[in-house]
Amino acid sequence: MTGRRNDGRSGAPETLTGHEANAGRSGPPAECPVSATSASNLPPQGVHRAVLLDGTSTWIVSRYDDVRGFLADERFSRGIASAKRGPGGPALRMSITEMDRPLHARIRRLVAAGFSTSSVQRIRPFIERTATSLLDDMIATGPPSDLLRSYAAPLTFASQCEVLGVPVARRATARHWSTARSGRPGTAPEAICAAEFELHACVVTIIAELRRTPGTGLLDRLIVAHDRDGLLDEAELHGVGASLFFDGHFLVATQIANAVLDLLASPEQLRDLRTGYVPIGRAVEELIRFNPAINHSMTRIATCDLEIDGVAIRAGELVTASLPATNRDATVFDDPAALSFDRPSNNRHLAWGHGIHFCLGIHLARAELQVALTSLLSRFPALQVAGTPESFTTTSARGVLALPVTW
Repeated sequence: MTGRRNDGRSGAPETLTGHEANAGRSGPPAECPVSATSASNLPPQGVHRAVLLDGTSTWIVSRYDDVRGFLADERFSRGIASAKRGPGGPALRMSITEMDRPLHARIRRLVAAGFSTSSVQRIRPFIERTATSLLDDMIATGPPSDLLRSYAAPLTFASQCEVLGVPVARRATARHWSTARSGRPGTAPEAICAAEFELHACVVTIIAELRRTPGTGLLDRLIVAHDRDGLLDEAELHGVGASLFFDGHFLVATQIANAVLDLLASPEQLRDLRTGYVPIGRAVEELIRFNPAINHSMTRIATCDLEIDGVAIRAGELVTASLPATNRDATVFDDPAALSFDRPSNNRHLAWGHGIHFCLGIHLARAELQVALTSLLSRFPALQVAGTPESFTTTSARGVLALPVTW
């Protein structure tokens, strides 16, 4: 991450506005799939200053090699950047997304097994049964239906609960507070904070119940890590447990909706997927590259003076990456603006992240996307959008608030 020196400090920071800056814009994100920080409106250099939609003044990195290097460079601290935003709730403080080593490594080791390939394979039949049941309900109710509310969101949350081992009777309450904590675009920070405390209280109750009636989920493993092995204290147990209900299920549900919109706008790719000409795993990776639900990476703070692509970054300055723009880097992806299932099977997109914060739930997310799309397209051969989806873009995510469909 060295090279020619250029402090890049002339002029005021760019403000990221435009047609995707506002929540509630009509039309599918496929019309402008790279978001406000698209390759088409970024400055020529790969590192530039900007003000994000939430008002944060930061450096944005957009070129693939620079982003990959930035995400792996632990001289950029997520923990310090998170702390500078002010004290979070008891769950946010124990989220691995907010940590640096060594705390990050200790907590991630405890939760990683619950999201392993083998763990996800064990619950894949549950994901398939849930998808079938939700589609049955949609058919029974009849069109039109909001695909997010009726299918994608309940599917991903139910799958998350199955991994965690949440008692069935507690899942509706957990979903309510988890959804409230994620917040719709424009939700007041105070409301999100209040929802986090309610979610935390809900998880404390769930953990107490699991202690009385143990199961086999990830929360049970964390209880053992505390009660038997002494690897967590009580506050850490509750905080880590609650943090596992954060935004993962919301982002995968959004990604399902993005993928459906892009497939319906791409008849050739849709046909190839439906006929089995393209493996579903390859299709999912390309759909994520083409139109990721993640907008910017988590913001980090530079802990020392350094350079990215010759641009001087000073200690204490914030840096993030535009992942949609990164995944359109023409030096890495041929014809990057095209949705193409002919790309190599080892799609090198960075929507899953890189470095120590590489997506913890990647295997679960892939399974949810594969099952969701396969089941939906096989059951609804005449699926189409009914009306105009309402899109949103925030600093961290991008997609639709609702996706009305008919069949």
